[in-house]
Amino acid sequence: MGKRIFAYCTAVIVCFGMLAGCGSEEDSGKSSKVSSTASTETDAKTSETDEGIEGSVAETETETEQETVTTEPETAAETTETVTEAPATEPATETISVSGSFIPGMIGMPASELIQMFGGEFEAEIVFGGVYGLQFSELEDTWFYIEDHGFDELCSDYSYGVTDELKEAIASSDAPVERINMRSGKLDDFSIGMSYNECADFIGDFPVMGSDNGEYINGDLSSFCYAYFHTGGYVIELHFDCDNQLGYDANTGAFLRDDTPDIAADVIKKYDPLLQTICIKPFRQIDSSKIKEIGASSYLDPIEDGSYTHTYGPSHLIDYSLASCWCENAPGSGEGEYVDFTLDEGTEVHYAVIYNGLLENERSFNNNGRVSKLKIYSDGDYPYDMSFLLPTGYNKNYPRAIPMYQHDTKSVRFEVVDAVKGDKYEDTCISEIVLGITENISFE
Repeated sequence: MGKRIFAYCTAVIVCFGMLAGCGSEEDSGKSSKVSSTASTETDAKTSETDEGIEGSVAETETETEQETVTTEPETAAETTETVTEAPATEPATETISVSGSFIPGMIGMPASELIQMFGGEFEAEIVFGGVYGLQFSELEDTWFYIEDHGFDELCSDYSYGVTDELKEAIASSDAPVERINMRSGKLDDFSIGMSYNECADFIGDFPVMGSDNGEYINGDLSSFCYAYFHTGGYVIELHFDCDNQLGYDANTGAFLRDDTPDIAADVIKKYDPLLQTICIKPFRQIDSSKIKEIGASSYLDPIEDGSYTHTYGPSHLIDYSLASCWCENAPGSGEGEYVDFTLDEGTEVHYAVIYNGLLENERSFNNNGRVSKLKIYSDGDYPYDMSFLLPTGYNKNYPRAIPMYQHDTKSVRFEVVDAVKGDKYEDTCISEIVLGITENISFE
C-alpha cells in the first residue's frame, strides 16, 4: 500500500490537471453539396479519419481519390411535412479515452478508495444533506464531491459541522465521486487564472451562460458566468469570475440578453473575466435504443458523387460521424427549420451536445452554413422552451454542451433561429447532436 500511495502522490505532482487531448484533424477535401445557385462543382476527395464523438467515435471513411462532378438535383427537396428516418446503428469502433488523465480519472472512484489513495487523511464539508465535499492536502484547491444519504442522521444539525463520527462514516462510504472542482492548476488546454480572451484564442469565440434569464447573472454583484463544453467522457464547466464591471452592468440592466440566458461572445470579450473554477462531470450518451425516431422539417436531396451518394437526412445526427450532417432544404439559411427527437417515455436528458456545422474538415465547415442561435423545446417534467447561442467557428474538440436536466422526456425539438451562411452555400448544417446524462450533483 505504501508504494501505491507514493506512486499516486508522485502522479499528483507530475500529472496534476493534465487531460488527454481529443486528437488532431487531417484537413482533407470532400465534395460539398450543391447550393441553390451552383449547378456544377468539381472537388478532389481524399481519405480521412474523423475525430471521435463523445461516448462513441466517428466513423472512418476511406474513398478512392478521384475527380468528380456534382450536379444540382433535378427536383427541389423542400418539404413542408415532417419526414422521419430510423436511427443509425452504432458502429463497433474503438472509443476515445481520457483514462490517462489523473484528476478526471477519479470521477466514479468510490470515496473510501479515494481517501485511502491519499493515506486516509482528508478534510470534509457538508454541502447539504447527503452531499459532501472532500479535500486533500496534496490537492488543497481541488474538491471532490460525493452523495451518500446512508448517514444523514449524522449531519441533521449543520451547526456541528463534520463531526468525527461523520468523518469516519464518509471514509467508509462507497459512494462514487460525481463531480470535481479545480480552483488551481491546469486541465488540458485550460488553466485557472486564464482570461476569457485567452481561452477564446485556442477554442474560438464562445457564449457564456448566467443562471438567470434576464439582466441578472446571479442576483448580486459577486457573480459567475459559465461555459459548458464536451470533451472525452466529460462535461467541463468553466466558471468565470464576473465580480467586476460585468457583474455591475448585468445587475443594473446595462445590457440585456434577449430571450436567452447566454451572454454573446462579443459582449463577454469586452469584460474579459478570469477563469476561477474548472468543474468536471461525467457524461454518458443515452442508450441509442431510447431514440425511437428522428424527423426533420426538410432536408437536402441526395447528391450523386460518382459511385457514392451523399445524403443529408436527420439520421446523420446520430451516426457517430463528423463527415456527415443533417442539412435543411428550405429557402434562405434555414431559419425556422427543425429536427425532432422522439424518445422512449421516461427518458432523462441532462445535456445536449451540438456539433455545429459540417465538421468533416475546415474547408467543408467554412463552405457550408451553421447555426448561430438554436431554440430547444422539450416536453419533460419541466417543459423546456429556450434559445441558446452557438459558437460558429471551426472547433471539433470542444462542442458546446447545453444543460437541460429534463426527466420523463418523450420529445425534444431543435429549431434554427438564426444561422451564418457558408462561403459557398447558404444551407445550414449540423453534424451531430448527442443527448446525454451525467450523475452530477445539482449545486453550484
